[in-house]
Amino acid sequence: MALDVRHMEGFAELERNLKALPEKIDKRIFRKALKSSANMIGAEAQRRFRAQFKPHDTPHVPEGIISDMRIRGSYGGGSRIIVRLGLRISPKQDSVWYGRLLETGWNPGSRTGRRAFARKISGIRGDNVRRLAQRARRGNVQAMVKVTFYRGLLSGLSKEGQIPGRPFMAPAFKAKAQQALDNVIRELRAGIEREARRA
Repeated sequence: MALDVRHMEGFAELERNLKALPEKIDKRIFRKALKSSANMIGAEAQRRFRAQFKPHDTPHVPEGIISDMRIRGSYGGGSRIIVRLGLRISPKQDSVWYGRLLETGWNPGSRTGRRAFARKISGIRGDNVRRLAQRARRGNVQAMVKVTFYRGLLSGLSKEGQIPGRPFMAPAFKAKAQQALDNVIRELRAGIEREARRA
């Protein structure tokens, strides 16, 4: 996802002021501005996810949403801000790759395929679902999470076997893109003024 900054009001003025600063300070100000703006979009994606999904069904996805902003091109001269909003896929034990399926939807195929797929997504591999359910009834929290997630996935299947997506990242980008750009300008201006006072 990219944001065009060629016509951002005040950007040309900021460019001139940034060039007047030492390169190290220039980069530091820009990094801080981009990081805080990226965090705004990431936080909105987390908020939207939590509003749509029950915490015990997908407990790790919000923490696995990552956001980043980088500048492409020279300041002001046809520049673009590249926004990366996605899901952590490594290391393996922290991966929340299945969040993409919740965003876009998927079709796991036959009834047998759906059950196998739901078992894989919910972390039920060698364990029998019935055995896990018994552990859950005895109060095993891990078993409760797995079984609840597994049953939730199956119940979400439509008659055709297609699980519809419930987007949370794309709407977050759309809702916060302009606000993030405005924040870049605001943070850059504040950083320049702060360095000017120190000079």
